[in-house]
Amino acid sequence: LPEFMRSQYGEFSLNHLPGNIVSFVFGLPFDIGADGALSLKRFGFSLLIANPLLLLPLWRCARDLFTRRMTAQKALCVALMLAQMLLLLLHRTFGGLQFGARYAVDLLPYAALYLALDDDRRLHGAEWCLLIVGIVLTVPGVLAVHI
Repeated sequence: LPEFMRSQYGEFSLNHLPGNIVSFVFGLPFDIGADGALSLKRFGFSLLIANPLLLLPLWRCARDLFTRRMTAQKALCVALMLAQMLLLLLHRTFGGLQFGARYAVDLLPYAALYLALDDDRRLHGAEWCLLIVGIVLTVPGVLAVHI
């Protein structure tokens, strides 16, 4: 694409990684304007807020490490998810003008696989809250960006 041909570092580069981590892992979904008003960011906020389902395998991974229930399959699943996320964070735009980061959707099969590998397939209180918050955040985001 022309925008990548004009880019100093190209489409994929380690130079994009620090800024993408700040924007797409830790970025808040809103900006504060000069007048103090909040506005929804259309580009560049946390993939974990835009896709809270991605937090579930990380949450369960932490639990499994703490309770010593981590298996080789689960560890490989998380390692591959994090490796793909790292590679995606090397992309200049990480998904273009979208609500959150559309390339993060490619990580959802890892979340499903991790949950399928877990003996406890029920969602617990905090996990239900996480999913409800995700839905609540997604509805205004989709309406604002018109995806």
